[in-house]
Amino acid sequence: MASPKAPIKICLACSHGGHLTEMLELAEAFAGHDTFYFCYDADTTRQLPNVHLVPNMARNPIEFLKNLFRVWRLFRRERPGLVVSTGAEIAIPVVLVAKLMRVPVVYIECGAQVTHPSFTGRIMYWLADTFFVQWPELLDAYGPRAVFRGSLIDEDPPPNGKRPGGSPAGASCGDAACQTREKAVIYVTVGTMFLDFPRLIRKMDEIAGKTGELVCIQTGLGRTYPKNCEHFDFKSREEVLALQRDARVIVCHAGIGSVMDALRARRPLIVVPRLKKFNEHMNDHQLDVAKAVQTRGWGRLVLDIDDLDEACAMPPPVPENYKPARDRLIGAVRECVERVAAGLR
Repeated sequence: MASPKAPIKICLACSHGGHLTEMLELAEAFAGHDTFYFCYDADTTRQLPNVHLVPNMARNPIEFLKNLFRVWRLFRRERPGLVVSTGAEIAIPVVLVAKLMRVPVVYIECGAQVTHPSFTGRIMYWLADTFFVQWPELLDAYGPRAVFRGSLIDEDPPPNGKRPGGSPAGASCGDAACQTREKAVIYVTVGTMFLDFPRLIRKMDEIAGKTGELVCIQTGLGRTYPKNCEHFDFKSREEVLALQRDARVIVCHAGIGSVMDALRARRPLIVVPRLKKFNEHMNDHQLDVAKAVQTRGWGRLVLDIDDLDEACAMPPPVPENYKPARDRLIGAVRECVERVAAGLR
């Protein structure tokens, strides 16, 4: 691999939430190069350096056209040599302008997509010069242009191709095994989703009222607030990680950023996916993430909200040997960066 002659400028395009968490996890791949962000305006993205913020366009055609113009002006000023994106739909205007300006694109499908392609991923599959997926299950779903070179959340598959089964319902880590008795708090997070999650918040409030245990809930952008729990909307990622490390058990929605942070904390994990039928999400991709958490033995999936009492009383074991294949993915993205910097595209 040829050594880069000079640093290049890289546009990092991502929305907030788990997409941003993944981009921050990839930071090592861009070391030594100049970067700037193109993101939606949110509490978390406002803290980024060299960031250009735009309103959340979702699938609004007017905002989409505005973003095309914004990106065009930005690229003419910044002159990036490479675009890297972790999604979601904010990537589309960025990549379209990049293709017009002949700027190479690396796209990493969000780890939230386990078995089904995302709306943005289906488009990026054909537009991106390099297209990475983070779960081997997605390779067949996409096709030969998709590349699996590690993951920010999934582990390397075992040599025999078999993975350990998930913890059975009601399995407990035990006092000696996970040593959680001194951890007095149940930490609950609903993420940055604009939709409310009253089903989870009300149930955890009920549990706190019955047991007297201290429960701390991150309520996000919703308007459901507990009566028996401590709660807040947002804190810095460092504060959130500290709360998770001090928790007896973590209960989270199945957003990829929340699951990644919870696994990093190495506490017993319970995942309650947002479901479309309850108007908690626009689709059921969180169910795929939650199933992956259980089948890979990282935590317990709770579908019936009434099972949360038992799950919190008898949390699953901590996945002591959990180690995501992040270094492989970071290395693969770094290879793409170095090729562009060396003029090899």
